[in-house]
Amino acid sequence: MAALFSSLKQQKEPAPTRNYRIRLFGAFVLLSLLFWGVTKLSNTYTTTVQTSLVIEGVPQSIVLTQNQALNATMTLSASGFRLIWYRIFPPELIVYVDASLFDPMQNNVLVELTLQQESLEVQLREGVEIKAIRPLQLPINYAILTQKNVAVLAQNPPLFEKGYGLTLPVQIVPDSLTVFGAAPVLDTLAAVYFEYNSSRPITEDFEATATLIPPQNVRLSRSDIVYRGQVSRFTEKSFEVPLSKSALADSLTVKLFPDNVRVVFSVPLDRANEIQPQGFVFAVDFTNINPLVSEQLEVQLVNQPEGIKNLRWEPQKIQYLIRK
Repeated sequence: MAALFSSLKQQKEPAPTRNYRIRLFGAFVLLSLLFWGVTKLSNTYTTTVQTSLVIEGVPQSIVLTQNQALNATMTLSASGFRLIWYRIFPPELIVYVDASLFDPMQNNVLVELTLQQESLEVQLREGVEIKAIRPLQLPINYAILTQKNVAVLAQNPPLFEKGYGLTLPVQIVPDSLTVFGAAPVLDTLAAVYFEYNSSRPITEDFEATATLIPPQNVRLSRSDIVYRGQVSRFTEKSFEVPLSKSALADSLTVKLFPDNVRVVFSVPLDRANEIQPQGFVFAVDFTNINPLVSEQLEVQLVNQPEGIKNLRWEPQKIQYLIRK
């Protein structure tokens, strides 16, 4: 019996050899599946694919007014590889429109897609055949082009480092431009926008070019603008400023409580000494005074020095006492 067990032990296959054969078998299985898949996908199949359409041939005097992208469903005959690719990445095809089809008295035109089947097949890869197209006629809405001059504005504020800011408003060149589009669209368009593209907080004068954000169904006379700005470091100051009594009747003697306001503002550091309390004028108006309605008067800003920012004052309203 012992001799039999010893013989079986000697005949048992080493573990490394057994693992090698298992891996080799797995590799053959994967390789077989790969060849099978390639063979299958190389065959020709027929299926429907969604495509997006781009219109070309539109006269300069015409603007398209489509609110949605133009699409078509096509039945294609092609290899499995190609059809899978088109399912993942739908093709974009160009449709040509004869300029004579645009009638100034109309606002839409029908384009026969079946008449452009050969042109559409050429845009697809070789070996792809279009079996059917839906819709057969592609409706295109349009309008006669009009123009308008609109302002150029920033869509976002510039980002400054703490304590820094503009000494003057940002200069935009040009600050307006001509836009082209359908009259109903331009009637509601007041401005074209751009975005400041600073990647870090601003601490010094700047100048840059920005690309304009085109509104939908609108053409722009140019695609970009230049903006520049002067930047300074700011400091905060405050003053006590006496109130002026504007439009006060001569027959009234008025006592204000209090009779001055505390004003707080930011000013460029190099101009801090130039700003004096005399540059601020605050007043209360007694023209429509009525003690039965309110015992307080609103403090109104009449004048302020140029170049200051973040101006605020307290109190906003004051009490008064009238003596005849």
